[in-house]
Amino acid sequence: MAVLVSERIQMELQVSNQKQQLGIMETQISKTRAEMSHFEQLLVNVQQENSELGEILNRTRDDNAKLLLEIQARDQEIKLLKDDLSAATPVLNDLRKQLEVAVMELGPLRQEVPVLRNDNKIQAAEIERLKAEIDRLQQQLRMCGVGMLLGKFDGSGDRRGKIYVLKLVPGGPAAMCGQIQPEDILHRVDSNVVDGWELDQVFKVIRGPEGSPVTLEFGRMHGNQESRYRLTLFRQDVSANAQAMDRSSESAESNSYYYNKPNVGGDATYYG
Repeated sequence: MAVLVSERIQMELQVSNQKQQLGIMETQISKTRAEMSHFEQLLVNVQQENSELGEILNRTRDDNAKLLLEIQARDQEIKLLKDDLSAATPVLNDLRKQLEVAVMELGPLRQEVPVLRNDNKIQAAEIERLKAEIDRLQQQLRMCGVGMLLGKFDGSGDRRGKIYVLKLVPGGPAAMCGQIQPEDILHRVDSNVVDGWELDQVFKVIRGPEGSPVTLEFGRMHGNQESRYRLTLFRQDVSANAQAMDRSSESAESNSYYYNKPNVGGDATYYG
């Protein structure tokens, strides 16, 4: 009986020890599982980092390929520049020799500079004299008229296409002669028969250098009869008086010798 009790006690001790060992093992298993879960998370992170590193590596490879192509292109450009430099070297040497020759030739030229400066002063004075002479000649050749405002009949009948006097510029040669009247028909300017001419053509032959003579032939209607008269006037600059007359006329355009507005007489009108 005592033996059985002793064996039972030993067996209970063994069971207790086994339970303790089992508890320890379960604790270790729990720790191991926690560590495994941690390691699994680390593995996922490492795999993700590896994937990102792979993408970076691929981009780096692409960039390296592009850089390699660019380096090759730059190498080709450098080679071409070296070739150009080699070709330009003889030209540069030749230019240096020419420069040396030019420097040697410059010495005598420097001595001539004071003489040339004096000649330039003389030439400048001559140029000013010529300019003054040109201005004087241009003044003489300035185109002037006799101070008539002309029109062109555009109706029917015998007067169709004829050039006639609309107005006389106050103070102009035509007004001062005392013979020309509005509606007188202009038939001839010097040797030019102007019947049927355009107004700008008549304008050109009437105008000329200031002080030069112009012979005009007019006709004046008396019923159905026309009497003609001829006179010679000397051209003057009537622009100021013409502009003053323009400003006083409602139908005129200020500061102009040309009227675009049709009038009672017919076509556009000009000062001559």
